[in-house]
Amino acid sequence: MLRSLKLVLACLCLTSSVHAQSPDELVHQGKAMIESALKQAASTELLNARAHFERMLSAKQHEDLAHYYLAYCDYRYVTAFAARENSSDDQTAKYLDDAISHLEAAVKANDKFAEAHALLASCYGQKIGRNPMLGMILGPKSGAAFSAALRLAPENPRIIMLEAISKFFTPSMFGGDKDLALAGFKRSAEIFDKQTKTSTIQPDWGHAEAYAWIGFAYLDQNKKAEAKTAFDRALVIDPEFGWVKHVLLPKAVAAN
Repeated sequence: MLRSLKLVLACLCLTSSVHAQSPDELVHQGKAMIESALKQAASTELLNARAHFERMLSAKQHEDLAHYYLAYCDYRYVTAFAARENSSDDQTAKYLDDAISHLEAAVKANDKFAEAHALLASCYGQKIGRNPMLGMILGPKSGAAFSAALRLAPENPRIIMLEAISKFFTPSMFGGDKDLALAGFKRSAEIFDKQTKTSTIQPDWGHAEAYAWIGFAYLDQNKKAEAKTAFDRALVIDPEFGWVKHVLLPKAVAAN
């Protein structure tokens, strides 16, 4: 009985905390938690950020953004932590399914939310990458979601980058093209370089990542000097970018 009472009181405290802050403040806080988790490569912190946005969603505050950032946490867990932590295929699939569910809810709540359309397309692609048999069903859905995103925001650098990632990993027989992907990464980086923030609650990630993907594509072409230049630029933008600092850049340097 006492344990149940403590649990109820804890939940009430969490809910009160959510209501005590403005919706924008809650988004800022959650975004900072995600950024900290990724910089420190701390999956526990990322899951804490996810729980933060779940509380926002339960309080019905910025519902489209809460769905988006919940999905973004799932997406980042899959891309940054799943392999490192030896997550099972079933567990990884669950995170992707959750991400897709939240992104579908985000675009249902706001069908003009270009960022959500793009991340949804990317998550469909992640599912296909893990089970190519799903390509017949999810391939058209991914293409339609990217088309919707680019129609709504043709100069959004994250959308351009996510579509380029898709082009890079899609087999050529199904429309993939590594040269077009590299061009997309470069275009994304150029737009990021010129962009100024217009909103502090909307997604703003990806600047350093665009340069990481440029370098990744150059490594694939065995162009080590060009890859290193891109990785150096990524680290100017984000000096603690672990994927570049500890994985990609050493490959370019060792190869030279």
